[in-house]
Amino acid sequence: MTVDVRQIQENGGDGGLSPGLMRKLEKLRIASKVMHPGASMGERMSRARGSGMEFADHKEYSSGDDFRMIDWNVYARLDEFVVRLYETEENLSVCILVDASASMDFGKNENGGGKWEIAKRLAAGLGYVAMANRDSLTMFLFAGKIDEKLEATRGKGHLRQMLSVLDTATPSGQSDFKTALRSAGSQLHRAGICFVISDFCGSGDLGEAIKGLAYYGHEVVILHVVDALEAEPELEGEVDVEDAETGEVVPMTVKGDTLAKYKEAFESRCRSVAAACAMYNAIYLRVATAESVENTILHRLRREGVVE
Repeated sequence: MTVDVRQIQENGGDGGLSPGLMRKLEKLRIASKVMHPGASMGERMSRARGSGMEFADHKEYSSGDDFRMIDWNVYARLDEFVVRLYETEENLSVCILVDASASMDFGKNENGGGKWEIAKRLAAGLGYVAMANRDSLTMFLFAGKIDEKLEATRGKGHLRQMLSVLDTATPSGQSDFKTALRSAGSQLHRAGICFVISDFCGSGDLGEAIKGLAYYGHEVVILHVVDALEAEPELEGEVDVEDAETGEVVPMTVKGDTLAKYKEAFESRCRSVAAACAMYNAIYLRVATAESVENTILHRLRREGVVE
């Protein structure tokens, strides 16, 4: 199905999907390291054997095999009963979870957006790759719970619907990764790949949250969105620091090694997110808001083997 992205732009919100970027994304597909059982026929080939479209191999006939799969040409030549095996086509289940908590509403840079804008663009780009390959795409927006959801869809005809889910959301509330990710995992009908796009500023055990997805058999890719002012804040003198999610205000005096201690604490938090990912074999990628979505998806995720 042809999508008129110009019309989408005119009606408000294209998710950063320019026609040029869309053409590049259409050449990609999301790669799975595990062959998940497919619920319906799709555009990719799996190693699963069954009644499909592409001939794969023969095997010796055994009791219970479908006699209609016997290769009579082989029997005529070798006097042996063998059955034909086919590779089956299946569509991958792709889930994208986008953190829409209040802390995501922060930052701005020359590329036209802070954490929330970049998170939406990443979600739109990955979602479009899934749609272009007719993978089954589900999207959740969450804070303390699942706030918005794009039900499982297939095909580019649902692009406008996906962009609407992203464009109408406003970051608010406190994030609860364990509750949200476990809820998402339980709502997915079959295992696949789950992308989690967040700044991971919420409280709670992230490892337990990732475990909640891994428990249902999902491969997990973590995209940790970071703004430059978080990594290196421009603060001095007497300031009030407010927690974006709880509203708690902490007065502090920035002097001497205050910023150095903050930077170390920030990097320590990033390392803890990466460590939680490693514990459950999740792929971790730190994404700066100044980085283009094109570079993140077409180059960095490709190097990680997430897309190909």
